[in-house]
Amino acid sequence: MNFISFVVLFMLSGLALAGGDSVRGKVSNFSGKDGNYSFRFTLTDRRSELLACREFEVRVRYERVPWYSWLPFVYTTHPAKEETTEAASFLLNAQRQNREINFGYMGGGLIPTDRLCSFVSRGLSIYSSDKKNLVLSFYDPV
Repeated sequence: MNFISFVVLFMLSGLALAGGDSVRGKVSNFSGKDGNYSFRFTLTDRRSELLACREFEVRVRYERVPWYSWLPFVYTTHPAKEETTEAASFLLNAQRQNREINFGYMGGGLIPTDRLCSFVSRGLSIYSSDKKNLVLSFYDPV
């Protein structure tokens, strides 16, 4: 019985990391292709910050998460490469049109690098809510 309780608590503890955050801003300096992208994001809402940064850089290098997610019986909420490519196209169009968008992360979706306000991501996905598109970054499984 203790073992079963431990397993249930272990599995539920992963849900505690499933939070996230998002902000409104503009994309600049977008570059990349085929799952590898880099862009800067500048917040336009003066009342908010994302990870204590008003402007930050994101480097996306798509990876399967978890690495064994190619197995047919493994379900993951991590975005597929096609979703990451679609979200990158959305970011590029927003940059070209100088349009504000919502950007955020799920779980540990943005991992800091050794440089201030610089983050890495393993995948992107577009979510629509209230007719506002939101691009979310993912890193670890959610």
